[in-house]
Amino acid sequence: AVGPDADLVRALAASSSEDQDSSSATGLDAGAPRPTGGVRPPREQRPLSEWVPEDAEDSADGTEATLLKIVPNLEDLNKKRSPNELLSRPPPKYVHDVALLMSQTTGFPPSLSEVWPDSREGKLDILETISSSITSTLGMQSLDFDPEHVLKGKEVPKTLKLLQLLAIAAAWSLKRDDGRGQGASHANGVSKKKVTLASALPKALDAIATVLQRATDFVFGRRDGGDGQSSPTREMESNCRILQERIQEELASRAKLEAGEEELRRQVEESRAILAERHAHLEEVKNAASNVCS
Repeated sequence: AVGPDADLVRALAASSSEDQDSSSATGLDAGAPRPTGGVRPPREQRPLSEWVPEDAEDSADGTEATLLKIVPNLEDLNKKRSPNELLSRPPPKYVHDVALLMSQTTGFPPSLSEVWPDSREGKLDILETISSSITSTLGMQSLDFDPEHVLKGKEVPKTLKLLQLLAIAAAWSLKRDDGRGQGASHANGVSKKKVTLASALPKALDAIATVLQRATDFVFGRRDGGDGQSSPTREMESNCRILQERIQEELASRAKLEAGEEELRRQVEESRAILAERHAHLEEVKNAASNVCS
């Protein structure tokens, strides 16, 4: 137990046991619905994972508050305008940006394209995908939402309600995944998956290496053995250094692979957008030719 780095490592090690304790303390599975009485408390008194579609409303303030429950870094999407300003009349791309941030944070909506296309059809496709994911997860037969209105800046209240339903569906999805034992912790009533990004691993590894170094110094001391042989401390330092070098090499290789994968994904999305535009142009040409012939 040496220094602040040790505290960091203890916290990382204890996080998984906390998840098990939280479910065993209640006697319920993590994904099981919590018991409720005959009267449902106001939505502000319930965690987001226990909201229902009827709890969604259509105000800008309410939408911002709801989104912040599950994506606290909402302000990072736009440095020039606040979330409340953007939500007063949500631009179509902002709706996609919010959904994409939520997908990166929670995994919902799944398989959402990271590219905002130039073509009108592509934009409608993405908005329809978001809407379909919500209705499927929340078990709704239909949703009063028209992607066309988002592109035209119309029916703002319905767009705001869509964003609140998006947050509720993400919370439901996380709670369901938690119940399947996929590992999540609860904060503000929302389950958040523990994911360690490759970019964050070097800092964690440095902290671990520092703790190991301090531990060996504490146990064996810094002096040599005095008999002409290397002390256990030096040998452990050497082993730790070799291990850290190997881990760094693996991280560099993994980061390179991820960068290549991301570039390929970007190229695929660009190709899809180009194909969609060409398909639309081809349809226009066909229609024009048909009109001429007739």
